[in-house]
Amino acid sequence: MLPLIDDDHPPRRIEVRDECRKLDTALEKAMCAMENFSEEYSRVGDRYNGTKLGREIEQLENEFTEAQNRAKE
Repeated sequence: MLPLIDDDHPPRRIEVRDECRKLDTALEKAMCAMENFSEEYSRVGDRYNGTKLGREIEQLENEFTEAQNRAKE
């Protein structure tokens, strides 16, 4: 999405909307994978990596929200 924002000409709405959809899809896939890791860490009792993964999930959600906000601008 950044090439659309950082380009010399303003992006068209449809381009931004398409990139937002791609971002949504990527987030869904990443969250699914992280949930699988979380379940596995829980199953084997790995609290250290479970906690670390929780922080990574939070960071990913924050970055996603930031990207959405920039797209809205």
